[in-house]
Amino acid sequence: MVATGRPPPEVVQPSSTIPTNPTPPTFANLFKSPIPAIGDSSHGENPSTFDLPRKPVHYLHGEPTIRLSHQEIAMTIEQQDLTYAVIGKFSHGMPDLTFLRMAIPKQCELKADVKVGLLHNRHVLIRCTIEEDYVTLMSRPELFGLRSNPNPF
Repeated sequence: MVATGRPPPEVVQPSSTIPTNPTPPTFANLFKSPIPAIGDSSHGENPSTFDLPRKPVHYLHGEPTIRLSHQEIAMTIEQQDLTYAVIGKFSHGMPDLTFLRMAIPKQCELKADVKVGLLHNRHVLIRCTIEEDYVTLMSRPELFGLRSNPNPF
């Protein structure tokens, strides 16, 4: 036996306090939202959610549409906190989202916190917490100068 200057490795028994997961997480489960989708029946622990039955797809001018009743729309608005929500569209590209989160409340002189999120390529969702800010946003026809680089050249 040759001396190497290190003690031999110790064999350690697994501790019973460490929980073992018999099934490893899948790639698809890593991206599942903690908020249940509309129509998902696996969210029985949250009584404020509801099951929306699967709706048939109708076509209007070649575009697929789904028809919802007024009650279903109202329940969806309440569940997803869209009571005081405004959708904004940018005609010439989209500014940086962090810049928008600072600029929109300042330019519109909003009094309470607002949540600004990206909906699609050029659309943002602005969720106000109070009705006064919602009215302020809806009464403005346009927002100008919302570019992170104000020099167009």
